[in-house]
Amino acid sequence: MQIVCPNCQAKGKIGDEFLGKRIKCPKCQEPFVVAEATAGSQTAEPTTAQQAPSSPDTKSTVKKVCSECNIPTPESELLDFDGSLVCARCKNIYLQRVKEGVGDGLFEYVGFWMRVLAKVIDGFITGFAGYIIGIGIGFLLVSIGATDQVVVLIVSQLILMVIVIAYYTVFVGKYGATPGKMALGLKIVKPDGMQLTYLQAFGRYWGEFLSSIILCIGYLMVAFDDEKRGLHDRICGTRVVRSR
Repeated sequence: MQIVCPNCQAKGKIGDEFLGKRIKCPKCQEPFVVAEATAGSQTAEPTTAQQAPSSPDTKSTVKKVCSECNIPTPESELLDFDGSLVCARCKNIYLQRVKEGVGDGLFEYVGFWMRVLAKVIDGFITGFAGYIIGIGIGFLLVSIGATDQVVVLIVSQLILMVIVIAYYTVFVGKYGATPGKMALGLKIVKPDGMQLTYLQAFGRYWGEFLSSIILCIGYLMVAFDDEKRGLHDRICGTRVVRSR
């Protein structure tokens, strides 16, 4: 059957099996639902009557398909969200799906083991950096007469903690991922797909700290969540997705 894109008015042919399904226009790249209203008679040349502006009564009787429930609904009762027509019954569901970033299946969520591997890579990087700096601090403290091993240990651990926090906050705030995640093509995003700010990245670090101190149960939640969220993801409203 022939159809007309309601967004750019481009015409084309498509199989009957797509009737009532959502497709993307190859010309304007905007999605729309293939309905009887977009097929058949609209592909013919418009007549004088068709060119005349439709009255409110006529518009209220024209039915189009809701992109969520696929139920034909009067056009006057449909809400237009960037080309997606949604009926009043499905409005809240649609908005929630968009808010969570899953409305059009845009994200591929990353599972437990891939995230563990990224964490191991980051651990090697921060551990090596902390080891080198710790040795330097140890020699410095000994050279100035601070021979107390407890003092050396405490100072070294504090420096390592600062390095880890800065490492995580700077990389996630600037690039959306730590080097470990970047190596595997992963990224941390907000529900709308936007990147975290430095402050949000700093807050998520402490969310991960909470997930780790409760016997890593916060991390294990990733394996059982539909969107692969850990406890820290739920607290901070984030997702870990594939970036490539």
